[in-house]
Amino acid sequence: MKLPAAVIEQYPEEITIILQHEFDRLVVKDDGFEVGVWFKRKYARLTVPFEAVRAVWDGSVQTCASGHP
Repeated sequence: MKLPAAVIEQYPEEITIILQHEFDRLVVKDDGFEVGVWFKRKYARLTVPFEAVRAVWDGSVQTCASGHP
């Protein structure tokens, strides 16, 4: 996973990222996704491998899918 250094410093173990309204240029690949988001009004481009995703919430059906027990 690629995050800005300040974000890693603040959240060294785990971070929840919500993609709802304020994101751009979502690119989905075979092994993960890239997305632009803002942290404290600073733009950052994130690269997230699918293996780093712990759960996905789908508000349209009010359910959470998790690959972990």
